Parts: sequence; C-alpha cells; structure tokens
Amino acid sequence: MSVRPKVTVGVPVFNGEAQLALALESLILQDHPSFEVVISDNGSTDGTRAICEAYAARDPRVSYHRYGDNRGASWNFNNVVTLAAGEYFMWGAHDDMWAPGCLSGYARALDEDPRAVLVYCHAQPIDSRGAPNGPLYSEFVNDHADRRVRWRRLLENWPLHVAIYGMMRMDAVEKTRLIRNCAACDIVFMSELVLHGKTLELPDVLSWKRVPDAGTSYRTVQEQIEYLDPSKSVGKRARFLRWRAIRECLKGLRHAEADRQAALTLDALGIYCARHLSTDVKEEVSRVMRSYPRLLAGLRWPFRSGRTERRFGDRQG
Repeated sequence: MSVRPKVTVGVPVFNGEAQLALALESLILQDHPSFEVVISDNGSTDGTRAICEAYAARDPRVSYHRYGDNRGASWNFNNVVTLAAGEYFMWGAHDDMWAPGCLSGYARALDEDPRAVLVYCHAQPIDSRGAPNGPLYSEFVNDHADRRVRWRRLLENWPLHVAIYGMMRMDAVEKTRLIRNCAACDIVFMSELVLHGKTLELPDVLSWKRVPDAGTSYRTVQEQIEYLDPSKSVGKRARFLRWRAIRECLKGLRHAEADRQAALTLDALGIYCARHLSTDVKEEVSRVMRSYPRLLAGLRWPFRSGRTERRFGDRQG
C-alpha cells in the first residue's frame, strides 16, 4: 500500500486451509477505512497457498508472504510484526472470525485513550463448526495507572493471555521482545506489554475464537513447545513450566528497564510461590513416577533365587 495504513492485521499461518478463508473473508469485510492484512505462510503443504494468493489478488489490502520451510510459530508470529506498517497492530489467528466493526471499535478505543496499549473485546469461543463452545471470554480490563498493579494482575490472572489477540499500539509492541520460544510465551509477552500501558476491554462480542471441540484436546505440553520452534529439542523445556515462564517474565522486566524492578521481581516470585510452585512440583513428581518403572526394568537386581550374586569382579574375602 502506498499510504501507511492505520491498522495492520498480521495473520501467521501454517496448514490452515480448513478455516482460513472464513477468517480472511471476515477481515476484508471490516469497515475501518485504513487497514492492511499481512499473511505470513510458514511453509504450508496444504491448500493454504492457493487461498492466500486468491485473496491477495482480489484485495490490494491483502499481502501474502510465503516461506519455504516451517520455522515455528514464534518466528511466524514475530515475522508479521516486522512486515507490519500500521500504527496499530493485531494478530489475527487464521481460524478466528471478527465482526465488521471490530477493527473500528478497537482503533477508536486506542485513539481515545493514549495511555492504553491494548484493547480487546468480549470473545465467543467456537468449535470447528462455528457453534458456541463455552462461556464468553471476558474480564480483560487491566487499566490501573500503576504499572506494578497491572503487573501483579497479569501474573495472578493467567487467563488474561487471551487478550494477546486484541489490538495494540505498535510502538509499545516494539518495546517488547515479542514472542519467545518458551513455555507460556503469550503470558510472557503480555507481562512485558502491560509495563508500557493499560489494557482496555470493549463490552461487545466482536470476535469469535476457535477452540478445540468439546471432548478433544489441543496439544500436549511437549507438542506446544515444539510448535513454537520445531528445530529445537523439547528436552528440559517441558519441565517446571510455570517457573520457566516466570523466569522469562523477569527477563522481560529487565529488558523493559522499568522502575521499581526490585519490587516487581519480588511480586513475581511471591505469586509463583503462592500459586504455581506446588503445581510445578506435582507435575515433576508425576513425571518421575511415570519413568520409575522403566528405570527399575533397566536395573540388575543383586538377589536371585535366594542367593546373592557377586559383583565388582567377584571380590573374595
């Protein structure tokens, strides 16, 4: 686009043919007068390419960028940020949908409150067929003037991470480290963003968020981590997940160079100990116990048929 758009919607996608056309259709029907849709295709092997090329040919506001291999979701989410030209930015999941007035409502809220860096709406979770699948996502407001209060609210209420799909000020996004290859990367990103301003919530349902069908699971922890970066082994990255997330939040705190870092650090550690430590320990104990039978099977027991076998060179004496 020759004129800088007010809003960029970044759509990272990998093998998303099932729902992608619905998502793109709802985006090009937005009533905002100045926006672009930037698609980053992370080496899809299904019909994603044909769908994207068709929409890019149909609407000059849509640009399509294809890459030959799958570099992982975190790279792809960050790539659409680097491609964006708008003053405001929104990640658009390839399987979600938006009401025609969604972008306008978001942009208006940010225009009216310069201290806000993010705005999200009430969102309806839907299944693969588009039917409602659970109660509304809501209560995303995190608008206290004190960043320490915002920091604590975010770390104490991890469901606030859903607001990552709202609209953000690009200058605030650029102050973060974007999406990290780590556990709970959405929480980590949000913890950095709230250091720079408020989160607002619109009371209307303007977004439909695709979630796994009832009775099905999305991904295991290991699969989620591999999804972020398939080039690296999961290994120990799947252990003590909540501590790893808090530790990454603290790295983001240092990156932001926020004031009162000592107090914010103590807040994060206290919240972890009070809310998450016991869960981390239980999960690790469970993991060890699951591996215990395999460990036992690999041992050679020193007792057989009521007599002791000699070991270590059958030492006499």
